Amino acid sequence: MYDDSSEGRLKVFISDLTAADEATYRCGVNIPDHDLFTEIKLTVNQVDHFPALSKAFAIIGESVKLTCSFPEKHDETFTHICKENKEKICESISSSEKKRFEFSAGPAGVFTVSISNVSVRDAGVYWCGAETRDTHLTSVSLTNQHQLTPTMVGREGDSSEIKCRYDENHSTEIKHLCKGKCFTKDAQNIIQSDEAHVNKTKISVKDETELNLFTVTLSDLTAEDAGIYWCAVKEAFNLPIELMIVLKDALFTHEASVGGSVSISCKNVRTQTQRLFCRGDQPNICVRDGVRVSSNTRTNGRFSLTDETSAGVFTVNISNLTEEDSGKYWCAEETSGSFVFTEVHLHVTQETTTSQDEGKSETTSQHKEKSVSSVIVAVSVGLILLAVCLVLMLLKIKYSCKH
Repeated sequence: MYDDSSEGRLKVFISDLTAADEATYRCGVNIPDHDLFTEIKLTVNQVDHFPALSKAFAIIGESVKLTCSFPEKHDETFTHICKENKEKICESISSSEKKRFEFSAGPAGVFTVSISNVSVRDAGVYWCGAETRDTHLTSVSLTNQHQLTPTMVGREGDSSEIKCRYDENHSTEIKHLCKGKCFTKDAQNIIQSDEAHVNKTKISVKDETELNLFTVTLSDLTAEDAGIYWCAVKEAFNLPIELMIVLKDALFTHEASVGGSVSISCKNVRTQTQRLFCRGDQPNICVRDGVRVSSNTRTNGRFSLTDETSAGVFTVNISNLTEEDSGKYWCAEETSGSFVFTEVHLHVTQETTTSQDEGKSETTSQHKEKSVSSVIVAVSVGLILLAVCLVLMLLKIKYSCKH
């Protein structure tokens, strides 16, 4: 139960619904000499499959789309999204943030929520569904759950900033940045706020207590910097931030023809990893829902992958190419959820054999025409010369006869 005084509403949340929760409820306010109550009839529908928690990755500063559904039909039904807080209460999006949330209709019973200019503060669990409004009562049915993790994409040799926000009550406490969840056995401590004076060649730290912001800059990035990072203060954790690394100076461009095949060789930069090949404009989109072939599946329709570990490469073959296969692909290596990418551009074009043949035919025809013209000229010149010779002979005979 949550008393939202800012909106003048009493909110009651019921999670993990079962058939036993189906009943008539009463809510209201008990004031002297008056009892203001409203009855609510809750119906719990049985479904064959309840949507599982979906994971969404968004590059910081860009947009992400969350797909939701309407659980029921009603004339006064509105789309709704809320964010789960530490107490597992799904709070409405604040008015200052709502301008970054855009709803759009999809197929019947489905809608999409787009969140623009994603930042670290957007990390968390979101629920979406339908909101039904009455005179004194608003009910919300939440059916889709999304875990949103901000993703950073850094290029080898460049720098990335990881920003950790903390509660103002922790301004004097030591802040931690870890690779892996802090204070666990497998976590790697990257740096602490009290280590700002320590000379770490690739790492710098800034703790802005007036902004409640702890910033760590990782410079001269390498493949080994890829991974999931956690910020922590005492026992309080921020949700993880994933850092993906794109290898520098490793862009490959391939040209191929429609109907043909292409082989793309990708270099291994880490050992003991799962190799995969996927398609998408951005690495995080590629991993989430792009065309994907991994060393586990080996084949996926027209795509096949061969892992040549001894040679330090893995090769992807694409057969029966079409022009639609043109686009951006990524060779990727995954180790414990951390990704390293090589960017690949594929251009598939129509074969030019037909046009070349037409060009050759036209050239041959031109040659034939030139040959015929040459013959005509030669014959004409020969006839003229013959005529001249005959005239000279006749003149010579006539001259001889006179003498």
